[in-house]
Amino acid sequence: MEELIKSITEAEEKALEIKNDAQQQAARILAEAELKAAEITKVCEAELKSLREKRIKEAEDAAQNNYDETLKQNAVSAKSYADSVIKKTQKCVNDIVRRIVGGDC
Repeated sequence: MEELIKSITEAEEKALEIKNDAQQQAARILAEAELKAAEITKVCEAELKSLREKRIKEAEDAAQNNYDETLKQNAVSAKSYADSVIKKTQKCVNDIVRRIVGGDC
């Protein structure tokens, strides 16, 4: 009977030892996982910052290109309009100059 009790006691001690080892291993694994998670978070934040800056730069470049193209198109349109107005007023200007020079005023 004493052997049985001794065997049970040893088994309980062994079980407690296994349990303690498992808890220590779990704590170690958790600590390592937290460190790894912190590293991953840091890397992701850096990558996202870089990506954000890249996307902002791309958007700024696209906006500038759009602005330049619109300005170019409107400059052509404005020149065309100005040429048209000058062409239409040229006859009137010539008539006024002719009257002033000819003394018909």
